[in-house]
Amino acid sequence: MVNLKLSFRISLIRLLSLTIFVLFGSYTPIYMGSPLFTIIKGVLGNISITTMCIFAMILIRYLTHRKLDILNIIDNKIMIIFFLFGVLLYSSTLGFLSCDIYSLGFIPNIYTLIIFAMIFFIILQKNTPIAFYLLLGYISFYFKFLPTTNLWDYLFDPILWLMSFLLIRLLA
Repeated sequence: MVNLKLSFRISLIRLLSLTIFVLFGSYTPIYMGSPLFTIIKGVLGNISITTMCIFAMILIRYLTHRKLDILNIIDNKIMIIFFLFGVLLYSSTLGFLSCDIYSLGFIPNIYTLIIFAMIFFIILQKNTPIAFYLLLGYISFYFKFLPTTNLWDYLFDPILWLMSFLLIRLLA
């Protein structure tokens, strides 16, 4: 019974410190009157549904004192695919490639089969959380939860690309 009280107290302290950080980042002007989160959103744009799900999983595990075994549930092959896709997507967006892959996200009906094949491949690799997050991103695109009409904005973002690079380095 003592462990339950201690665990609840630590969870409450974590929750309060996270709440203070969110309030501070949301309302305290840091640079030219803009709060921290506004600056981050201005630099990175909207966060994809996939990244939101991964961050939510990490946050839930942090608040419930579960072991953060993100390295155990994410396969290195999947992160290599994410990283290579990010290299293609962002190099074409910045004009380093002659074709514009980002603009193809505005006509997603062609890629539905490819996306579901990728989700199926990820499930076969026994990485169901990532497959579920991608499927959730595609469903969110269908219902237009974000203020964009590009499929890539729902599935991929610079944070996920950088996270895939870091995880490749950690899992190697």
